Amino acid sequence: MNKYCRLDCNRHRTINIVCLIYAVVASVSFSHAAWAKPDVKISIEALKEVTVKKDGKTVIKRVPAKEAKPGDTVIFQLHYYNKGDETATNASLVDPIPLETTYVKDSAFGAGSVITFSADDGKHYATADALFKEKKLADGTIEKKIIAARFYTHIRWVIKEIPAGKGGLCSFHVELK
Repeated sequence: MNKYCRLDCNRHRTINIVCLIYAVVASVSFSHAAWAKPDVKISIEALKEVTVKKDGKTVIKRVPAKEAKPGDTVIFQLHYYNKGDETATNASLVDPIPLETTYVKDSAFGAGSVITFSADDGKHYATADALFKEKKLADGTIEKKIIAARFYTHIRWVIKEIPAGKGGLCSFHVELK
C-alpha cells in the first residue's frame, strides 16, 4: 500500500500540495497467535521551514506546507504508531517521491531504521552507496555508476521493532521542480 502525493501548478507557478494518504506500511511481519497482533498506523504531513521572530530572536519554524513554489523545499514526516498489542517486527514503510519533486540527498531520517532507495519505481532497493546503474560499454565491459539522488523514485525504511503502544518518526526532504 502506498501514499501518493500530487502537486498541481497554477498560473503563478505556485504549487498547491494535495496528498491522498493510504496506509504507508508496506509490510509488517510477525509470528504470533491470531488474537494478538501488531497494528501499525501511519500519518503523514508536508511541512516547510519559515523564519519567524520569537522573543526578539530569529528562529526557524516548521509549518504545514499548503503552498510551495518551484525551488522550495518540502519536508515529509511520516509518524508511525503501533496500536496493536504485540511488537511489530521488520516493519517496512515505503513512500514514493512525489512527482514534480526531487529528493534532497542525505535528507532521509528514521532513528533505528535501515533506509534504502529505489530508482525503478520500487522494484529494487539498496542503500544510497550501493544503488548502481549498469551500462555495457562497446568493449563488452560493464560500467557501474552510483545513481544520483535526483533519480530516486521511492524511499523505504525498515524498522526492526515497534513495540505495542510505541511509535516514531521518519522523514525526508524534496525540492519542487
